[in-house]
Amino acid sequence: MEKFTKEEKTILENNPNIQAVLSNQVVYTKGFKEQAIKEYESGKSANQIFEEAGINTSILSDHPDYASKTLSKWRNANRKKINIHYPQKNIKNKDSAYKKLLKRNEYLEAENEFLKKLQILNNQFRK
Repeated sequence: MEKFTKEEKTILENNPNIQAVLSNQVVYTKGFKEQAIKEYESGKSANQIFEEAGINTSILSDHPDYASKTLSKWRNANRKKINIHYPQKNIKNKDSAYKKLLKRNEYLEAENEFLKKLQILNNQFRK
């Protein structure tokens, strides 16, 4: 099931701080994560950081603490020396597989429409 509408996905994909938008997940750029952690540790609020980055957290979650929880997760992983970044290669593969499925779906929908019209024409011809 898709989490984001087409419009929401477009808004998110156009943000330079977002690396990829998967069906139910947003992947942020390495630079944004690192900058967000620095700003948060210097006293800026999580919501302010996301807002200034042009990221509408209401699209991402109904939870009012989304930005705080996300930054907290990044900070904890960073402290434990756990890689908080997705490999670029994996994201591109997922994204391109998703795009291939969208193209395939679009093709099949067009084919169905064509076959419906062809059937209508055949029915008219037989009369």
